[in-house]
Amino acid sequence: MLFFSACTPAGESIDASSGNISSPNFPNNYDANRICTWNITVPSTKIIKLTFVNFTLVTGENDDCAGAAVDSARVFITNIASHGGKPNDFKICGQKLPPPVYSEGNFIQVRFESRNGPVNKGFNATFEAIDGDLLCPTDMILNETSGSFSSPFNPRNYPFNQTCSWKIIGKQGYYVELTIPDYNLQRCDGTACLCDYLEVQNSFSDKALPGKLCGTPRFIPLKFYSLNESLRVVFVSDDTNMDYDGFGATYKLLNYSPPSR
Repeated sequence: MLFFSACTPAGESIDASSGNISSPNFPNNYDANRICTWNITVPSTKIIKLTFVNFTLVTGENDDCAGAAVDSARVFITNIASHGGKPNDFKICGQKLPPPVYSEGNFIQVRFESRNGPVNKGFNATFEAIDGDLLCPTDMILNETSGSFSSPFNPRNYPFNQTCSWKIIGKQGYYVELTIPDYNLQRCDGTACLCDYLEVQNSFSDKALPGKLCGTPRFIPLKFYSLNESLRVVFVSDDTNMDYDGFGATYKLLNYSPPSR
């Protein structure tokens, strides 16, 4: 992996499909009053996934920088894909490891400012070019013995107007066990789930009623078992989504019969 550690206010231009960026001196403490900018571009058909591996700025501050001291260190990220469908900019403070972020298009800018407040180890992060369609696929085939998938941008808020689906397929004689630890989907019409929903097809559950899931669950985690060797999961969001982070799921293939219904 390529490492990009130059620290210039104007910015280091990076044209690569993957790499690593870090604050000055990482893993040692960064210096005060530094501004470092990275302008990252990947091939035009891809988007960028930025994953923080370490994040240690000022102790005790909120990750969204709310109430942060004006002289505190922070990271600014520009051109982030947002749930509203328009590029979003935001800043990160504190010491909570942020979830991955995704670019809107093939460019992203990351800027680190240490200012004249307390210093600490800072951060390092990896970036990689990915196929944006993988975030919301159509009948993506999952046939490994175990795996995971989620709504787009999870645990960040999912976008408007999405229809995503996954098909988990085992060998003959195998069953699928699907676990959803939690979910948070828009509910706008009681139990009908006409706005946003999650649907697990060709399955039964010990805790969830058949049909679509929306809102928040009464019992977690939810487990679903396929009726035969395959199971299909569908996620849909409409154009009225506000702030919901969707779902994450894991699965594994069982070579024995699931629990009785």
